[in-house]
Amino acid sequence: MKIIVSLLLIVFSFKVHALSVPCESELARYKNPGVGFINICTDNKNKIAFRATSFGNRGHTCNARGKATLQGNKYIYKRKSCTISFEIKGNELNVVYDNCWRGFCGMDATWNDGVYKK
Repeated sequence: MKIIVSLLLIVFSFKVHALSVPCESELARYKNPGVGFINICTDNKNKIAFRATSFGNRGHTCNARGKATLQGNKYIYKRKSCTISFEIKGNELNVVYDNCWRGFCGMDATWNDGVYKK
């Protein structure tokens, strides 16, 4: 029993650490009610760090975190076949996910493009 509890605590602590925002302080939290949220913080002038969560059915979620680089007027994150673009306009964040479900989402969840608000 002690071994099972210890393993669960270890797994839980890794999951919590993996979902943390990869920077010192949060710049903004954008929400799309019932859909998800995105935390953004600045890394430097040309980069942002982010943590994105999208809610699906039956408690399944999509989770991603990383650093996006400024390209034109959008910040772009690429990992394998996944591309996420962030466009910040005042209190709004327009997000587009391209081919990002594999490796990021539970079985009954998907990313939702659209406008997230502060």
